[in-house]
Amino acid sequence: MSARYEYSDIKACMLMIMASLFWSGTFITGKIGAIQFPPFTFAFLRFFFAVILAFPLAMILEKDKWKLSLKELPAVFLIGAFGFLGNNVLFLTACRYSSAVNLASIAASCPMMTAFLATLWLKETMNFKRFTGIILAFTGVLLVLSGGDILRLKEMSLNFGDVIQTIGIVLLAIYSILSRKIGRNYSPIVIVAYGLLFSMFAALPLMIMEHPWTYLLNADLSGWISVLYLSFLGSVMACFFQQIAIKRLGASRTMAFMNLIPVFSVILAVIILKEPVSITQIASIGLIVLGVFLNAGTRTSPIGHGHVVPVENR
Repeated sequence: MSARYEYSDIKACMLMIMASLFWSGTFITGKIGAIQFPPFTFAFLRFFFAVILAFPLAMILEKDKWKLSLKELPAVFLIGAFGFLGNNVLFLTACRYSSAVNLASIAASCPMMTAFLATLWLKETMNFKRFTGIILAFTGVLLVLSGGDILRLKEMSLNFGDVIQTIGIVLLAIYSILSRKIGRNYSPIVIVAYGLLFSMFAALPLMIMEHPWTYLLNADLSGWISVLYLSFLGSVMACFFQQIAIKRLGASRTMAFMNLIPVFSVILAVIILKEPVSITQIASIGLIVLGVFLNAGTRTSPIGHGHVVPVENR
């Protein structure tokens, strides 16, 4: 596979569906790992194992085009600071204080937030079709999370973890904007690899302050599985697919697929945990899918015309 490639809208959408599937498992695995590792240690381990996969993948896909000059590093590191280091550390910290439902509910605001920022910064168009799609998907997500009674969300008690998660989601929205605006000249896997590398080194001194050796020795198999899941699927593969989609679809259209995360959570719960599914949940999933379809089917920003820019042209 060469860096000289373009993805059709359909392929980019399929990749984001897969990314949403991978991310749907991060709320559970994040909760498991957060019990056994402090936040910066957890984040460093996630970045460390992710780098081990990301750079060989970049070398294979980009051949000799994966190296960046010192002049190019700040732009890619800036993207990593928001999307990998900031968002992930805050998410893993929030996992220690908040419930999976609260975390998912707050994360559901990310597509709307990204659409708003993309309209301001990237001049992406916000027509009636896209606006309707965003509202439908957001309503469907709230119905899934509330079990069909949105008024139940009023009973959610906000805590320190919810505030941290909110800040993390803001950083994630900014990350998607930066990826579209700054990162369009770089290969998707290169952005992911160097962003993870920056985040790993940035998290290292913070991890040392947590005296991690005690936690590392006492962690059980479930803790290490959560680290590997977040590293390989939640970080490298999901973010690689996301970067491809951002270049093709634009920031807000790509982030609309995050609304599918609770859909996959329900499906996984039915298949793996044998949990029952209600008519309300099925109808809510239908709303989400319709909203994502309306949003993803509308072209947005003229930046880069949505194409992946060949590395040799950067």
